[in-house]
Amino acid sequence: MGKTLRKNRPEMYIGYQISMIGDGMSFCGNEDPLLHVYLWRDENCFDDECYMRYPLAQDPPYQLISNRLIVWGDLKDGWKEYEWTFSIRLLSLDSSKALLDRVIKPAIALLAGTAVTSALPDNLPGLVIYSDESVLNPTVRESINVN
Repeated sequence: MGKTLRKNRPEMYIGYQISMIGDGMSFCGNEDPLLHVYLWRDENCFDDECYMRYPLAQDPPYQLISNRLIVWGDLKDGWKEYEWTFSIRLLSLDSSKALLDRVIKPAIALLAGTAVTSALPDNLPGLVIYSDESVLNPTVRESINVN
């Protein structure tokens, strides 16, 4: 019996990216290594520049939900209709329990449609909470300051 090739491409990819240096962690003076957890249509690929990096491109448009979840698309649509990313400070993941509680459980909760602030509460150790959307793209901040 021969190997059969998979004909269907995955609809979404859930994954993570570790950023220890460079544009994957450099926003607003941040120097801490980050773990980005995401649900995206495309697989992570550094060669094609399909990875989490700052500043965020404005196309496709994104929104920052509760200062902690970056979303492309509309949360009101089905889970396969939008993409998201949240970030955790890598050094806060000091045990397998921390990984379970701070990465796996929140990702599963988001997939299940749990409210963002319940899945990613303020007291979640290591959670990156952005001051506002302009932190993600300085060009946006500059245009806000000009107007």
